[in-house]
Amino acid sequence: MDAIWRVTQTPDLHQRWDLRFTSIAYLPRRNDSEPQRFRYATRLGFGLEIEGSGETVGAQAADGTRTSALEFGSEDRRSLIRSGSGYWKYEQGSDEVRFITGYDYQVRWGVIGRTFDRLVLFSGVADVCEWFDDSTGRYRIEVAVTNRIWGPLFGYRGSFDVEWIDAPDGPPPSRRPRREERRE
Repeated sequence: MDAIWRVTQTPDLHQRWDLRFTSIAYLPRRNDSEPQRFRYATRLGFGLEIEGSGETVGAQAADGTRTSALEFGSEDRRSLIRSGSGYWKYEQGSDEVRFITGYDYQVRWGVIGRTFDRLVLFSGVADVCEWFDDSTGRYRIEVAVTNRIWGPLFGYRGSFDVEWIDAPDGPPPSRRPRREERRE
């Protein structure tokens, strides 16, 4: 659970796997009891970038369950999403971590914005379960993507291995993408 928490709660790591964000940066706070404020940016292409901000808090229960909750929004009138909130809950099972999420958001642009949101931009919701299978020594994953209008879009069930390597200078040339884009 510690590794999953770290990857989802550390901005530099989070923006590597969450393609919705080009950058996420925590802002300074006076003490650890305050909510963590952050800024985010999403590059949409053609030089268009949308910025927003939010606050997040995290907690760990006595049983080890962890929850992070956030509120976010953008003042940028080009952003479809005006504001939103959500949570991620992490529950430790006997040999897996269950990840539960919920969210809600408000869109701009009235009927046009709601239609665009439903039909085009946020057209699928993915339920993903990933765990380490001790009996096979492999990571397992199940994915089901559905659309609230069209129903099931696709699914995937599989397994994979992970090799963790120390790479202080980044990935070796053989593992780098063909194109790289510098993000700040």
